[in-house]
Amino acid sequence: MGRGGVAFASYAGQPLGAGFEGSSSPRICILGGGFGGLYTAVRLESLMWPHSRRPQITLIDQNEQFVFKPLLYELINGGATPEEVAPMFADLLAPMNSTSFVQGSVHSVHSDDSTNGAHSSNSSGGTITLADGQRLQYDWLVLALGSSTSFFGIPGVKELALPFNDFKDAMKVLKRVEEIEARSGGEPAGVVVVGAGYAGVELATTVAERLGRRAAVQLVSAGGDILEGMPPGQIKAARSMLQDLRITTVTNAMVSSICEDQQQPSSAEASTSYSPASPPAKQQVHVKLPGNIKKTIPADMVLWTAGSSPASHAARNLKLPFETNQKGALLTDRNLRVLKQQRVFALGDVAGSEIEAETAHLPPTAQVGCL
Repeated sequence: MGRGGVAFASYAGQPLGAGFEGSSSPRICILGGGFGGLYTAVRLESLMWPHSRRPQITLIDQNEQFVFKPLLYELINGGATPEEVAPMFADLLAPMNSTSFVQGSVHSVHSDDSTNGAHSSNSSGGTITLADGQRLQYDWLVLALGSSTSFFGIPGVKELALPFNDFKDAMKVLKRVEEIEARSGGEPAGVVVVGAGYAGVELATTVAERLGRRAAVQLVSAGGDILEGMPPGQIKAARSMLQDLRITTVTNAMVSSICEDQQQPSSAEASTSYSPASPPAKQQVHVKLPGNIKKTIPADMVLWTAGSSPASHAARNLKLPFETNQKGALLTDRNLRVLKQQRVFALGDVAGSEIEAETAHLPPTAQVGCL
C-alpha cells in the first residue's frame, strides 16, 4: 500500500475493530493533522464497520487549523483567502460522528504494544501524554507528524530567513511582500529564495508574479540545476517560466551564512529577526561557489525552502519509543506498520519505509507520488 494510506491488517486473528480486553469499540489516536492524518481519519470514518465495532477516533494536532499546503502559494498571490487555506479542524470534523479533535503538543508516547509481548494484561495499546499533562489511551496509533524546516546549523539562517512550511510562515511572507509593495520608488527590492526544488521554484515564481518590477528575484540552488532528478520536461518548463519572470538562477551555490547588512542601522534600531511591528534590516546572503569562490548576495527578504526533516527528528524533546533511521524518520514495513509494533503505524514525512533504499533518490512530494 502507498505512503498515503495505512494498512490496518489483522494480526493473531484480531481485526482492527477490536480493542483490548474485549473492548468492542477500539480507540484510534492519530498524531498530526496534515494530509496523512486528516485523510486517515476521514477514511476510517467512512468505512462500513461491524455492529458495535465502530472506532472512537481522536485526531491530535498542535494547531487548531488544517493547512492545505498546496494553496499556501495562492495565499501569497491573492488567489485564496486564509480561511480557504487553513480551515478549522472543528469545522472539518463537524459532520463526523466518531471523530473528535484535541489541540495539543505531544510530549511522549508510552507503548504497551510490541511484537515481542502478549496483550492479555494490557488495558490499551499505549498512552499519549500531551505537553499540558493530558493523557490519552489508545488501542491503535497512527503517527503522521509531518516535517519541519531544516536550517542545517548555518549561521543566521534560522534568525533571518523566512521559512515556507506552514500557515504561520506563509502569513509572515505575505506581510513582508505587502511591505515591499507599499514602498514608493527606489530600486527593486532584492528577494533571495534558497532551495531550487519544487517549493523553491514555485515560491520564487509566485513572489515574482506579484511584485513584478518592484523586486529582483534570485533563486539559489546548491546543485547544478533546478529541480535536480526530476523529469526533463518539468525542468524545461520551469526554466522557461523563471526566464519569463526575469528570475536569476544561481547554481552550485552553498549558503555559508546570512547576516545583516553592516551598513544598515544597528541592532538596537533594527530587529535581527522578522517582526510584524518592524520590517527586518537588509541582509547579506554569503554563498560559496565552485573553486572556493565566495559571493555575497544582498537581499531585502530571504526565503528558505532548502530542506526539511521529519518532525520526529526535529522535535528533540519528543519522546517516542520507536526505532528511527539516520534522518529521524520512524522505521516501518511495507504496510507502514512501525517495526516491532503491532498496533502502531506511521505515514508521510515521518515514516521511513524498509523500501526507502530503493527510492531514496525521489523526494517525498505529491508530484513524485503521481508519477
